[in-house]
Amino acid sequence: MIARIAPLAPVLKTHELSEFSVILDYERIPGAGKLNPYDDSELAVEAVLRAPDGRETVHPAFFARHQDSPAGGFLFRFNFDVPGEWTLTARSRPSASGWTSLTFAVREAPRRDRGLIDVDRENGRYFIDGDGKTFIPVGCNLAWGRDTDLADYGRWLSRLQENGMNIARVWLAPWSFALHVDSCRDFSAAEPRLSRLDRLIEAARAKGVYIILTLLNHGQFSRTVNPTWDKNPYNYLPAPADFFTDAGARRAYFNELRYIVARYGYASNLFAWELFNEIDHVEDYAAREQQITAWLENAAAYLKVVDNYRHLVTTSYYTEYGPAFNLPAIDFVSAHSYEYAGVDIYRYAPEKIADVYAQYRKPVLYAEFGVSYRSASDTYAIDPRGDAITAGLWAAILGGGAGGAMPWWWDNYIERYNLFPRFKGAGIIAPALDFRGPVAPLKASVSDESLRVFGLRFPGRVYACLSGDFPEFGIDARVIIPGAESIDNFKIYDAASGLSFNAYDLYYREDEAVIDLASVRAPLCIIGTRR
Repeated sequence: MIARIAPLAPVLKTHELSEFSVILDYERIPGAGKLNPYDDSELAVEAVLRAPDGRETVHPAFFARHQDSPAGGFLFRFNFDVPGEWTLTARSRPSASGWTSLTFAVREAPRRDRGLIDVDRENGRYFIDGDGKTFIPVGCNLAWGRDTDLADYGRWLSRLQENGMNIARVWLAPWSFALHVDSCRDFSAAEPRLSRLDRLIEAARAKGVYIILTLLNHGQFSRTVNPTWDKNPYNYLPAPADFFTDAGARRAYFNELRYIVARYGYASNLFAWELFNEIDHVEDYAAREQQITAWLENAAAYLKVVDNYRHLVTTSYYTEYGPAFNLPAIDFVSAHSYEYAGVDIYRYAPEKIADVYAQYRKPVLYAEFGVSYRSASDTYAIDPRGDAITAGLWAAILGGGAGGAMPWWWDNYIERYNLFPRFKGAGIIAPALDFRGPVAPLKASVSDESLRVFGLRFPGRVYACLSGDFPEFGIDARVIIPGAESIDNFKIYDAASGLSFNAYDLYYREDEAVIDLASVRAPLCIIGTRR
């Protein structure tokens, strides 16, 4: 039973992490000394949280051991959205008595991020923040670091912030933040890495960075593709793919999902739970696709139940396509592709995005994107300047994608060759874009056949990207945008740097906006709005 519940902070505020410790009366819990506190089938703590307006939500607690509490204890983590009087009513299982309640006050405090991210239900193609404004992801993968003190992440997050980037993708990999280090049900060996992940999520929040948290990677369940099956505590199963059908493995992993949600579900800068990285790389996928898809459906549905903060849920394949993207509980397509070497990214990516969206009718976010999957050195040999980074960002953002394409090779390519500034243009320009409301492809033309203009049209707004083969000395071009008679405020930017481009003349001809550009040397972004 519960002996006491207490907040860890003397003053509780909205829009920040609030922790409550739970003290159990172990003498009144039968066999308490032999129970595994990480396994909710043996010992669990849960609560009903009642908001000032009467809303009630159910939340699990999680058990943690750390240097300040070697014996460990249960914690609740909350992120209160409104001030006022809240009530927490908790119980333990197994229990010798009923519920224990605590009423407490929460003070109003400003929000330090943009709130929880959701799909824009009005058009179904983009994301919105907690205020209902367009949220365009601009970032890269930061799947793991090379140290134990988060120095790598501290450095990378600073570079993201400097360049206006707002998202990163982090893996719970066996060599980084995985919970099942040496046991499927006892996470005590993972406590040091989970403490680091605690700090990473809060550090990212302080830098304005959202996290896609990838919960499993394919190599854990493969003996051929990036294999780590030999070190996986689930390898008591006859084969890796049995993880998806074995009842005991399911109970164990769903218990882990409950723990992850209890520990990190409070985080408003958690963009999405990604159930699996490139699940079609697991062993025997082709033969067991139907069973694996059923597992994804059940896992996604379980997250929707246990996570009362309602974070987005996705998964990924090694291409842009996969059967799980048809599932109602999967909120967006997490697309992967390294097929962009030697192609016109500005042309090819929008075509691919259009095809993917037509198939799944969900937002499409390139969560892995590049010109080579083989290595960072291969990527550098193909694209030493990072032109594909800029192209992937704008081809996706203005080509129908829900955000900029997110490159891989964050450490040995992006950082090593100082390519973080390649994101700056999107980091500056994207926050000014309003993707709410009905959307249609922009029908525009450009005078020179070596150039191309594409983009999006919303009510009272047009957004275009001018791409092509630009000579070193520059090229003059005329862009014509029909149906723009009500658009009276145009701004033009260098797509890579975000700097204003002012060498142009603008005039109107009937319903057309005509933009004469002088000496264009690089891709441009054109923003047209109504004052």
